[in-house]
Amino acid sequence: MKDSVFSDVFLLALVVASCWGTGSASAAAQAPAALEPKTIRLNEITPGMQAWGVTVVKGCEPERFEAEVIGILHDIAPGRDAILVKMSGLDLGESGVVAGMSGSPVYIDGRLAGAVAFGWGWPKEPIAGVTPIDEMQNAAAGEPPHAKTAPLGGALNLAGILERRRGVDPQPQGLCRFSSGDAQGARPRSSDPGLAAPAIPLVMPFLSPQARRIAREIFPPERFVLAEGTAAGEGPAPQEADAPLRPGSTVIAGLVSGDMFTGAIGTVTAVEGDRVYAFGHPFLDIEDACYPMYTATVHTIFPSTYRSFKIASPVSEVGAFTRDRLAGVFGSIGRKARTFPVRVSLQRDGETTTYNYRIYRHHAITPELVALSAAASITAQGDLPAETTLSWRFAADYAGGRHFDVNLQAAGAQAVNTLASDVASVLLATMYNPLEYLEPEAVTLAVKVESGNRAARIESVTLRENEVYAGDTLNVLVEIAPVLCAPVKVPIEVRVPLGLAPGRRVLVICDGTTSDLLDLKQASHRLHPATIDALLSVLEPHQDAGTLVARLTASGYGLAQGAAELPDLPPSALAVLASPQVTSLSPLYSSVLTTAHTDFVLSGTRTVPLMIKAPLEKK
Repeated sequence: MKDSVFSDVFLLALVVASCWGTGSASAAAQAPAALEPKTIRLNEITPGMQAWGVTVVKGCEPERFEAEVIGILHDIAPGRDAILVKMSGLDLGESGVVAGMSGSPVYIDGRLAGAVAFGWGWPKEPIAGVTPIDEMQNAAAGEPPHAKTAPLGGALNLAGILERRRGVDPQPQGLCRFSSGDAQGARPRSSDPGLAAPAIPLVMPFLSPQARRIAREIFPPERFVLAEGTAAGEGPAPQEADAPLRPGSTVIAGLVSGDMFTGAIGTVTAVEGDRVYAFGHPFLDIEDACYPMYTATVHTIFPSTYRSFKIASPVSEVGAFTRDRLAGVFGSIGRKARTFPVRVSLQRDGETTTYNYRIYRHHAITPELVALSAAASITAQGDLPAETTLSWRFAADYAGGRHFDVNLQAAGAQAVNTLASDVASVLLATMYNPLEYLEPEAVTLAVKVESGNRAARIESVTLRENEVYAGDTLNVLVEIAPVLCAPVKVPIEVRVPLGLAPGRRVLVICDGTTSDLLDLKQASHRLHPATIDALLSVLEPHQDAGTLVARLTASGYGLAQGAAELPDLPPSALAVLASPQVTSLSPLYSSVLTTAHTDFVLSGTRTVPLMIKAPLEKK
């Protein structure tokens, strides 16, 4: 980038410096017109040099702080250096380096040196590291990358994603885990966090504890401050609404807008035409980013002995941040961000409330953002009690005309987590897989909240006999234990196929969600779909959690080669095709399914051994 790029930086430097020294803006008009704006390179900077910078502490107007160069830190990372400065003014001696100052420009001799970008934990003095401007220029050079279109190189853990519908937590690939523990994170997990970028304050709605735990899994406290309840604020003054971005302005990289707002607060380092340089360090470190860019107004700086931060609100969307790198976040004014609409409707106590959002679209963060928006909507009036049952319909329209639509249930204290996890898992699998990235064009989530916990566990299974002839009916009595209710016994009649070969078998009693997973394990090739439509088919449930399923295992009945299934093969063909020399084949197994509907959300599995006898053995 040429030095002339930073004309706005230099003009601001002249204005602020003159006003600071004389108390009158008229001094700026006397600045020599022949001076050219410049940047200062690292090899020109020495310890003891006096510096200054600008940042917003209230409203939209940048204010000046002072700084002194302590030294140069070389090779803080491979190929990266930093300027170490001690700052003063703007009450920084009391607050320390403020979260939200990241990107604040620092000048030496009227030339731009870089951006405030990092520091150390628990400081006694406002000492900060400054990312050199040449590193920011190099990071911003070239055209921003386009969104990735090539699918991921590895396999997708579909079994792990489906396990989550059973309340198990196998941590699917690339997905934040929504834990049930308290993750408010008032302090860092280490008392010595070392060198790090200042925590990024996130504009957030006021979240219930259930939603906050999910937010903390997505945005860990070591890197982010949840500035909850700050999105709306008191509204900008008319002059603030039209204020352009300039060096020292507060800026927000948006993630969610609409009935709730979420975004990262930072500071503009420099503006070149329509190009904006900010933060001085990464936000989410997404190379092909396209976050909405907002001007912002600062309400105040919240002082804290642990971590001071700016409280700010978005004003106007003016463009998009298109590159998120170690040296900063860079974007363009007027650029259109990648977002899509999400609608959450909530039916509760006979009333329906609808929330509308626009959410940033990228596989690295979108699934979790949709899950957080859903949880925040469901708990907008406070945490749901443990004695609650949720039923929801999740539908997604994808580019290319594909549509995905499922109905699921959950009950109990973890119902909100279960819903959030399932929504995130499905979006992750469709947006990031080895086959084709599906870009969601719209998502709708209809949630029904019912009082009463309808969760129930499968406790025991009783058979009248454990030896049965092929062609007969097996009488099964299943005892299920609802929460805080007396056990309920559900009878199931399992018809044993006449052609079932005699021998030892297993009767599995389980809920419908578990039964779906067992179906896939019996045809394991379906967990490695060859087409995107096959993937969608795997993600769609065939039984719901309220269905009690009896599964009578049969023997292997065929083979699969890739996506092609070869059922009902004779034993001789099976023996040949299943030989060790044929490695592209996988076995197919079958089960006889008998179902019974219940009014509960079931979980649990019970197995009972059986002996199947041939009809000819009947006396």
